[in-house]
Amino acid sequence: MAFENNVQTTLHANLAIGATTMEVAKSAAPNNDVPESGKLTLTGTDKVEIISYAGRTDATTHWTLTGVTKNAESNFGDQAWSAGDTVYQALTAGDVQELRDNAGTGTVSYALFEYTVASNGQVDFTGVDINGNTLEYTPDSLTVIRQGFTLPSSDYTATDGTTVSISAGTLQAGESVIIQAFGAGGELPDQTGNSGKYLTTNGSAASWGTVASGGGAWTEISSTTVSSAVAQIEYTLSGYSVYKILYWGCNWGSNDNSFAMDITVGSGSYSETLKFHQHRFGGANSANQNTVYAGTGSILEMWPGTRVDSSNGSNFGEITIFNTTGMPTLQVRDNLMDDTSLSVGITNAILGFNSPSSTDTIGKIKLIGSQGNNFEAGNFVLYGLN
Repeated sequence: MAFENNVQTTLHANLAIGATTMEVAKSAAPNNDVPESGKLTLTGTDKVEIISYAGRTDATTHWTLTGVTKNAESNFGDQAWSAGDTVYQALTAGDVQELRDNAGTGTVSYALFEYTVASNGQVDFTGVDINGNTLEYTPDSLTVIRQGFTLPSSDYTATDGTTVSISAGTLQAGESVIIQAFGAGGELPDQTGNSGKYLTTNGSAASWGTVASGGGAWTEISSTTVSSAVAQIEYTLSGYSVYKILYWGCNWGSNDNSFAMDITVGSGSYSETLKFHQHRFGGANSANQNTVYAGTGSILEMWPGTRVDSSNGSNFGEITIFNTTGMPTLQVRDNLMDDTSLSVGITNAILGFNSPSSTDTIGKIKLIGSQGNNFEAGNFVLYGLN
């Protein structure tokens, strides 16, 4: 697979679906001709296609590409193209994956050096850059970027592995010059056995580091979709310090219910007395409920002054569980909307054990209808976070 900077041209002739050869015009300066093999991107007003090819034959007025594979890496499928359509070379997702796959095998390495032009007319860039890295490269395996624009190889000289001399144009003090070196020193360390680690450096050598425990992304633990009668949704909580349950589209058919829940310790049977505090507002036709309410009980009902009593209705919200040993708590943000009597409501609540022991955590939680009816519909997803 070969790469060249500034490759842009057009199709010399029409390109049919399923074609195995392709004709492209020879490029005019400052653009470069297509390389001897590689991948090219064809683009039109409403479509894109990536093709790969194995060889290139000089046909005097144009290049004939052989061993063409159509639709090598695109979503539009094998397309027909017309003479004059744009063709260019760009790094594709497949190329990036190949670079990743080869990293650490000794076949690919990469280094970046950044310089600021010290004075008008500066030509040579060598030695330590602004980040303290000493320039080192393999000739013919680098890219030079001036002020964000990639220079053609004719605009600079890079032959000794330690100095790059820019010959085209007069550089001005303060301009940025970036040198991307492929095949330079400092190859990636072996990836075998290092899954989940991150790349780090001590300034002279790269190595793999281990992500510290604590903090991170939410992990999906369980996902449930209810499409027929289910009495309850129950989760056993283990392995995480914080949990989140998202639920939506929940109803009890034509039965009159609101969202309710119960919690217990790991070996418990939901017999604990619960303590809660909630703010609820809503109701049918008008906001006839707007209260703050606290108390104890055996379950927590998220009742905002009305309930869902239609298969078109939806209870939806989220529960966040902070499973702190000795004082586990959860926060609920529950909402409902029904198409009967303009029933809407919002309830916010916190919930915990009334008298937790110093070792208690929430071991299980079950989600139910407040009046004991089965869920007829609903989506439930449990996440964990450490």
